[in-house]
Amino acid sequence: TLFAYLFSAFLFLVAMFRLAAILINTRLQWSKLKLYLQFNIRLQIHTTIIFISLFSFIVIGVATIIFFINRYDRNNQEQLSRSKEIVTREIQSTLESHVTYNDSTQTFSLGSKEYVSNLIENVAEIHGNDINLYDLNGTLTISSNPFVYNKGILSEKMHPLAYYSLHNLNSIEYFNKEQLGRISYLSIYCPVRNEQGDAYAYLNIPSFRTQDELKEEISKFLVTIINLNAFIFLIAGTIALFLTNRITSSFTLISEKMRAINLGKTNEEIEWKRDDEIGGLVREYNKMVKKLEESATALAKSEREDAWREMARQVAHEIKKSFNANEIKYSIFTKSG
Repeated sequence: TLFAYLFSAFLFLVAMFRLAAILINTRLQWSKLKLYLQFNIRLQIHTTIIFISLFSFIVIGVATIIFFINRYDRNNQEQLSRSKEIVTREIQSTLESHVTYNDSTQTFSLGSKEYVSNLIENVAEIHGNDINLYDLNGTLTISSNPFVYNKGILSEKMHPLAYYSLHNLNSIEYFNKEQLGRISYLSIYCPVRNEQGDAYAYLNIPSFRTQDELKEEISKFLVTIINLNAFIFLIAGTIALFLTNRITSSFTLISEKMRAINLGKTNEEIEWKRDDEIGGLVREYNKMVKKLEESATALAKSEREDAWREMARQVAHEIKKSFNANEIKYSIFTKSG
């Protein structure tokens, strides 16, 4: 647990330090910030791999926590439903002889309230649950824990949605999430029926089961996944370092070869055995080298031809000058003779 918390705190501090450094260096100027965020290939690969690992950790963590919460609520409902079935059977079988029906008002009434109260308290103590019994109007009749109702902490009326579901929709049970101060708890409601199937009361069993078990389970899961994520970070960092070194070394080799290109000497081609994207770049470089050699050869040939032409032009010019000089001398000699 200590390692998981230290690792999480370390990642948080590194992220905060990095963010503060970026803000200080750019001085909150968008142009500098945009320029600063132009990562090189090495940093892009590192950032992508780490981001994918972190994103996967968050998605898996959130999905698993939601699964734990849903499973906890489902198990709580199933346990509460089983308790309701047992308690309802016991109360119905015992109260059957103490229920009377009034034809004039068409309502049911319980017999001795003291007897029913003792029954409710005994059943609640045996099963370890609070039990509330409401009449058909939704008013609390008997409770195994009357303190919260006598002090006005909870209302003596049924929850409206529960009453509507049981009284108007004739539901066999109704689950409802209720609030007691800052405590949230699950509560189940069901009708209590006589042998003819007529409801004469509504039974309520609240479940104040704490969520310590759920919190402990989530905490253990988070510790486990953080430790695993730390190991994944190490593996991802190693893989990212290997990939970036491989890619950048290839680019470095190509850039050095391109920097060494010279028309006055023979340029070496790059040997690359793998048929990948870098191999395609190397093939284009080798084609460029061949074309450059052909251009250099053609240029050298053209320069030699131009040199010979210039030499021939100069020779012709000298011959022409010599011929003109001889012609002038001959004209002067003829005139003087």
